Amino acid sequence: MTEVTRILNKIEDRDPTAASQLLPQAYENLKRLAAIKIHQCDKLRAKRVAIKFKSATDKNLGGVL
Repeated sequence: MTEVTRILNKIEDRDPTAASQLLPQAYENLKRLAAIKIHQCDKLRAKRVAIKFKSATDKNLGGVL
């Protein structure tokens, strides 16, 4: 069970402090997911650059490498 699910359960149980915990926890989860996505995009971008560089190098050097 995730922390957000626990907080939502507390809200259902009418815990008066639970609602104030929800937004910060959701924000942290979104930041974590964004960091993962940025990392994945950076890896893909680096791979594309390497492929383009290799292609340009092969073209310019006549496939010597």
